[in-house]
Amino acid sequence: MKKMGLILTSAVLSAASLSASAGWEIKSAGGYNNMSVYVPSSESSIGDGKALLIVTHGCGQDANAYKSAKFEAPAEEMGYVVALPSAKNKVVLGCYPYGSDFSMQRSNELNSIIAMVDDLVADSSLGIDPKQVYITGLSSGGGFSVFAGCSAPDVFAGWADASGPTPNTSQNNAFGARASSPQVIASMCEGFAGAKKEYFDTQIMSSIGGTNEGMLCSDAVNFAKNHGAAMASIYGVSESGSSSLSNNATETIYSGKVDRASVVIVQGGSHAWHGGTGAGGSFVTGVSINYGEHIMNFFTENNMRVDDPEGEGEGEGEGEVEEGEGEVEEGEGEVEEGQVEDVACESVSGKASSFVDEGLLRAGEWFGYVYTGDNTVIYFDTDVTVYIGDDGKGYKADPGCTVEIEEGQQEEGQQEEGQQ
Repeated sequence: MKKMGLILTSAVLSAASLSASAGWEIKSAGGYNNMSVYVPSSESSIGDGKALLIVTHGCGQDANAYKSAKFEAPAEEMGYVVALPSAKNKVVLGCYPYGSDFSMQRSNELNSIIAMVDDLVADSSLGIDPKQVYITGLSSGGGFSVFAGCSAPDVFAGWADASGPTPNTSQNNAFGARASSPQVIASMCEGFAGAKKEYFDTQIMSSIGGTNEGMLCSDAVNFAKNHGAAMASIYGVSESGSSSLSNNATETIYSGKVDRASVVIVQGGSHAWHGGTGAGGSFVTGVSINYGEHIMNFFTENNMRVDDPEGEGEGEGEGEVEEGEGEVEEGEGEVEEGQVEDVACESVSGKASSFVDEGLLRAGEWFGYVYTGDNTVIYFDTDVTVYIGDDGKGYKADPGCTVEIEEGQQEEGQQEEGQQ
């Protein structure tokens, strides 16, 4: 398990100790107007610039409630811009959309969040490192963070949820909802990612739940545990141990070369964001740890996308091919001029919602999916044929898998049997 070397105590960092240039500002980005954004004077200790943490609110909670959640001191210490967007596609009780019954709204919200990330990263006055973008949230915001982290692993180097329901939960029947199994969560998460699954190789996550969340989130502990176990299976890592944190909290870690998944359980914890000593307000509690500080530490210490932050050479040389290996000698695999090479194009036909093939739609989980081949959105009630090209991408139209090869030309990627 990688040691957490950046732990600090927020309580000893008073507001007076923060730089005069640091503080909350009002910004507009991605269509989120009048959004509170904390801008630190410092930069992250890794990578190139500041980190970005997006915090999504819960049901019946104002986004600005998190201004009393004690984010400022750790954000200044570790160089985090903290953005508090108010959901644009609110459902039920002003919730962030996360449930399968609001799939259109959650996808629209995610598109807006990604646009917001793009705008903030492009803002030179903020100096955000795009390799250090993270998202978290409470309750419905937590459920949305799970969806965002699974759907856009290319955007989010890490994500965290606080009492966030599992992805297939119905939002119209949220009270008393039970956690899905890790296997179901993992399957759905990979389905959300589609062609972007490769980015899970460098993503990390954390989840927190309390044992006394009541009817608002009665299965919060299992939400947290199952999210952690599901992502550990996707990341290909194993549980490496548990430890006690301060104020009745325990943490279980799943590790590879770094800590990849963190599950925090708060004994007696209520349905609220844990902000540590001095925190309070609407669905914000000062009981137990400062979870914002905790995940900033976790993300900074274990980020896998910055360039070798600790000089350990992690991954260096992996997958390399020595000179001469895998090469095709002159004349091998050649065909005569004019010969037609038939490459069968796999296809899947029917309503989009019936697709269960890996990388395509999974029934009941999407309202639409953008296929990587031709950037086409397929809606769940649409009869369509999707062709899988020889590049492995999905296409709404036949990409043309029959290839005419000129004399001496070898089809890219083809080698004789037994070659590396």
